[in-house]
Amino acid sequence: MIRIMFNACLAVMGGLILISAFSAPSTDKSYASHKIDIPAKIIEIEVLYSDIDLFCLAKNIFHEAGIEPDIGKYAVAQVTLNRVRNPKYPNSICKVVLQRYQFSWANQKSKHWTRPKGTNWDRSYTVAKSVLDGEHWITGLDHVQYYHADYVYPKWAKEMTEVTQIGRHKFYTHY
Repeated sequence: MIRIMFNACLAVMGGLILISAFSAPSTDKSYASHKIDIPAKIIEIEVLYSDIDLFCLAKNIFHEAGIEPDIGKYAVAQVTLNRVRNPKYPNSICKVVLQRYQFSWANQKSKHWTRPKGTNWDRSYTVAKSVLDGEHWITGLDHVQYYHADYVYPKWAKEMTEVTQIGRHKFYTHY
């Protein structure tokens, strides 16, 4: 009779669960100890988001691009999520959106937690949900983390590379 004991290691990294199993040394001398190599398995899990993440992303879309065409709404959402993925910025949607001096509407604390109404809000909410569900992503904006309206000229834009203009927004990257 061979007794084999296993220890399992579970790690969550970037939306993936890494499961690795390895044999544990036997402390009982009457049983043979065998090493069994089991390759690690990577299992993709559905990335879940909270209602508050959805709300904050929808608020940012609404205030930044509520009257823009849908492609502009998707672009603003993507810039927001690009920042969440960048270690230079906070690691949650709400923290990125409400970070001081990043999005002009968020500088007015009275707007943070109010729920807008109307068709622009409904569409902004739908776009936010679609982006968080992984249904839409704009090719070419993968590294874009900055934008501004085309009627303003911020000093920081001179140090960036303009990638494109969508609606009334110009989008930039450091490259």
